[in-house]
Formats: sequence, C-alpha cells, structure tokens
Amino acid sequence: MLEINELSVSYYDVETVKGVSLSLEAGQIAGLVGESGCGKSTFLRAVMMLLDEESRIDGGSIFFEGQDLTQMKEEQLRRLRGNEIAMVFQNAALAGNPMKRVRHQFYETVASHYGKVSKQECYAKGEELLRTLHFSDPKRVMKSYPFELSGGMNQRVALAVAMVNHPKLMLADEPTSALDVTVQAQVVKRMKELRDQFGTAMLVVTHNMGVVAQLCDLVGVMYGGRIVEWGMVQEVLEQPSHPYTRALIEAIPDMSGADPKGIPGVPPDFTKPLPGCDFAPRCPYASSACQERVPEKCTVSQTHWVLCSHRKGA
Repeated sequence: MLEINELSVSYYDVETVKGVSLSLEAGQIAGLVGESGCGKSTFLRAVMMLLDEESRIDGGSIFFEGQDLTQMKEEQLRRLRGNEIAMVFQNAALAGNPMKRVRHQFYETVASHYGKVSKQECYAKGEELLRTLHFSDPKRVMKSYPFELSGGMNQRVALAVAMVNHPKLMLADEPTSALDVTVQAQVVKRMKELRDQFGTAMLVVTHNMGVVAQLCDLVGVMYGGRIVEWGMVQEVLEQPSHPYTRALIEAIPDMSGADPKGIPGVPPDFTKPLPGCDFAPRCPYASSACQERVPEKCTVSQTHWVLCSHRKGA
C-alpha cells in the first residue's frame, strides 16, 4: 500500500530526513521511534505532503497504491488527504477548532470530500465511531467543544474524525503523548480495534517503546534523520542489533528499582553534518571507518535489517 524510496527532506536548507525507505502493507501498523529532533515528525508530514514553506523534498518517492505523491498536484493531494490518507496530529486538544463543536469536525471532514451531505447523517456516523471508541455518551461529546473534553477524550475524538471516511492509511504523530498510562492503554486498544474493523494501515510516530510493543507489527528506529534499524517488533525489541537501539531499550526504567542507563553525549546537530555514521560520536563500538562513511545496510533476517558495521552478532 505504501512504499517510500530514499526520501530526503530539508528544513531551511538543512537535511533532516536522509534517504529513508520503508514499505507498509494493508492492515499493518508500523512505528517510528527515536529521540526528539531525529526527524520523525518531519518524515510523517512529508508522507502526508504537508511540509511548511521552509521545508522541501530533495529526493526520493512516496508511492501510495502505485501513485507517487511527490508528483501529484495540490488538487489531487486534497482529494486523498482526510479521505484515503488521514492524519492524527500531536496534541489533539489543539487540533480541533475551539469555536466549533465536535460534531462540526465530522461534518466538515465528510463534506469536504463528498460535497452536499446530510448533517444528520454525518452526526450519526460520528456517534457510531465514538461508540466504537467506547464513549459512554457520544451524543453529549458530539455537542461539546474541544476544551470541554479531557486529553484522552480529545485523542479518541481525533482518531474517530480521522476514521470517519474509512481511510486506507492513517498517520499518527505521538497519538499517546501527554496522556497518563491508563488512557494511553485505552487509545492503543482503540487504534488496534479500528485497524481490525476497517483494515486501515497505520504509521505511528512515538518515543514510547511500550506503545510500540503493544500496538505495532513493525518498528523503525530513527537517528539523525535515518532509519538505523527496521524489522518486526518482536525481532527488534528482543534482539536489537544496532547499538543505538540497544541503548534506547536499556534506558527504559524497569520495576527493579535500578537506575536506567543513559546514553552519553548529545544527539547530532543537523547544521553540522558528519561524513560517517551519525551515532559514531556516542557509540562505544565506533571505529575510524564509522567516522568516515555511512554504514551499508546489513540484513539480520528476511524481515530485519540494520545500518551498522558493528551490529550485534556480526
């Protein structure tokens, strides 16, 4: 359904996404994890073709069902956005119009693609989706303004609005951020239910490994604008090959009471590009070759690859 080949994106003439490739089948959920500022959100906006004026796609292709989105005109993209491809933005409480009730968001999303439609029919669709997302009183929620709802409720409303046209692909940017763990679990469960019900593929950006483990089929670990490891969730989390992936997992607090391990050093500065591996300055295994050239992609298994010359098991 989605095939991205060597996608590169610049922000203020600084390369922030560097030759990223991935593919996604119908009904699959893939996660992208990594530290803040590694290019995850920029990449997601590029897939949606929603970059701002300071950003541009420098190269690569984004094929959605055989059509290259980078070659489409804006009018063609508008027909896809919100219809076949939907997006859930960060901080759902601010994503909705504060001057409009929730029900208007459902009506606007449907009417923008199907022209003259019945408001009552759109409201009924919205209520049905809210009920699917386990709202106890969907009629009250439909009549509410975003500021009258909690963070978790707004997050589920954003998911429902994104799903109202039954899109084939949903992009979600930090869909569980700023939510407590109980509400996070609810949102993850509802996203899986929506996937199972509608067969929607999802690409989810998060910094939460727990969300990845519960929600995703595939995961990509992103660092310095590149995906440095990609594979099935179980493979990557249980047998991480890249030193950065291992460091991320070791940094997760556990119930033993031991202090989690930090990652020495700081993330790379995109304005000062390195000739070699971006993780080399922080990597305990880095050699002179790592500092001179970007490592080639190495296959760990049929569904698992890593961008590292000193991967685990090599």
